[in-house]
Amino acid sequence: MFDSAASYRLADQPSFVSARRVWSFQIDDADAGRAVGRFLASRGCRRPVYLSGHPQWPFSQRRAEGLAAVYEGRPGVEPVRSVLHEGGFDAVWRRTMALARRAARRSAGSAWGGARRPEPEQEVQDLIADGMLSYHRLAEIHEQVMARELAPLFGRALALRGDAWVCVNDMEAVQALRFLRQNRVRVPGDLRLVSFDNTDDALYHGLTSYEFDVRGMALAMLDRVLRPNQQPASTDTSRVVTHSGVVIGRGSSCDAGPRGDRSGRTGRLSGPRGV
Repeated sequence: MFDSAASYRLADQPSFVSARRVWSFQIDDADAGRAVGRFLASRGCRRPVYLSGHPQWPFSQRRAEGLAAVYEGRPGVEPVRSVLHEGGFDAVWRRTMALARRAARRSAGSAWGGARRPEPEQEVQDLIADGMLSYHRLAEIHEQVMARELAPLFGRALALRGDAWVCVNDMEAVQALRFLRQNRVRVPGDLRLVSFDNTDDALYHGLTSYEFDVRGMALAMLDRVLRPNQQPASTDTSRVVTHSGVVIGRGSSCDAGPRGDRSGRTGRLSGPRGV
């Protein structure tokens, strides 16, 4: 079984709490937060701020907890302060769906003959399938909604005068980078910016980001299938194997990686760890 950042949907199921009958390979979000904290602390950051538009999701909470643990009790630094989007990502997505539906109907004009769906998301999917809305246009609308919804969050974070921002994921970090540039805040001169997931967006925008070892996890899962008698590094009672990743340094933290290397990493990803 593979537990990703979306494992919050399964977190309350009994099979994930006790008496596991299957092996579970998981991403360690708390360890990711600790890795980012150590990365920033080693570069002299003393006033980190954690930003999240997903405060209700467990993976966001665990990343914040890991980051805070590094700075807790450390001499000469401030405790990590969190700035959260009260509406959460669900409100952003609902707004995106409503605007996308309106845009598709407007462009279709008299050609629109479909009945209104009770769920905007389903209707948007139908519009895409019918060729009345493109994924590119949907992405544009989503970015516009995110920029508008997250602007107050970024404003509150800026007022805290931190020396580093840690965004819950690359998607929000891209919006944060644009906000900071619009407000004439130099990155990384005035403030360092770090996020999680190491997506193509992080590469394109030069964002320092934490890369989860999804490849290593997939190989460990495959090894478990091909060699069932070979026990992973775990315990018989929990049967949970967690994988750690690595912070990929780029320009947003004065850590540009080697040219031609997509990851910019200087070391190997760590292997699985049992919990």
